[in-house]
Amino acid sequence: MVGTAVCLFSAEQRMRDRIAASAREKLSQVDREAQMKLERKRKAAMFINLLKNKNNPEASGDAKQGK
Repeated sequence: MVGTAVCLFSAEQRMRDRIAASAREKLSQVDREAQMKLERKRKAAMFINLLKNKNNPEASGDAKQGK
């Protein structure tokens, strides 16, 4: 009877470990997705600024230097 209790305990512990690992993986995936979203947003902003500067030469470095 004691052997059965130990077996049930270890099976229960393995199940808890799997659930915890799954939760950790999901959290890290959410974090990675958030980082990727911020990176895409930053790159998009840089691209838009590049287009604005090409369309508006007064906003380029030459205009700022007084040339």
